[in-house]
Amino acid sequence: MRPRQGTRRPENWKVLLHTCETARANGQLSEFIAGGISASVLNAESLAGDLTLLAANKRSAAAQFIYATCMEEMGKAFILLDMLRADCRPNGRLARLCRAFYNHLNKYGYAMTVYTPGTGRMEDALGLYELELIEYWPNRDPESGEPDMVADGSAHREWAIYVDWVEFDGRWFFPPDSSLAKVLAEPLSPGMPSEVEERVNELLGPLLKAETEGLFSAESLQIIHEEFSPHYLSATSDERIRQILKRLEERFAQAGSRVTPQTLSANFMRYPLYAAIFDE
Repeated sequence: MRPRQGTRRPENWKVLLHTCETARANGQLSEFIAGGISASVLNAESLAGDLTLLAANKRSAAAQFIYATCMEEMGKAFILLDMLRADCRPNGRLARLCRAFYNHLNKYGYAMTVYTPGTGRMEDALGLYELELIEYWPNRDPESGEPDMVADGSAHREWAIYVDWVEFDGRWFFPPDSSLAKVLAEPLSPGMPSEVEERVNELLGPLLKAETEGLFSAESLQIIHEEFSPHYLSATSDERIRQILKRLEERFAQAGSRVTPQTLSANFMRYPLYAAIFDE
């Protein structure tokens, strides 16, 4: 038998980390991150269109998979933004964000938490994000009759696209028969968006508005970096975040920027969740 040639390709997160470190050393990190955020947001917009088509044609399982992917693309934008909002000079921080960029649970969970951050306090938002990152929830009470559960970020991808053997049900799972997909991706009444379409559109709208206003330009991101990165934002940082956003509003106004106060008060600006990634 002819021996196989070659070797394993480099891990994606290591390639991204090297590129980020090189861009930072050359004073070009904001430019590099700007391209990634814009690409992620525009790809999410494209996927949202696909989601609408699939849902309208009752391709519920495929719609569920596209929904999860669309949420992850928005999660990528938030993680890239954190590469500038956080002080990533301490050893390992930038690497953790690069790992998160390629992790399904980190990306989906970030997007879902920004969509529903809880009471409005950073402490609650971080707690919700940490729950999204728990991969597996075993049932510790066999008499309850409830199955073990996996994280939503995994379920929406795997249950929507892959055939699998389900021990609890004692049968093969066929994605087009998924009751979860039908609940999420089919409208309650004709002409109305499905639950996942509403979720995506509500989260995507402020991002597209920010893109149009220039918030994700290299110049705007550099200002965000200057105001956010001197402060480590965690569960008790609500007042500090309000102060930073107020300062950003003033700086953008002074510069004649098109970025509006409405955009600066959007959830994705109010909830930088990198502390949960750093503490994993």
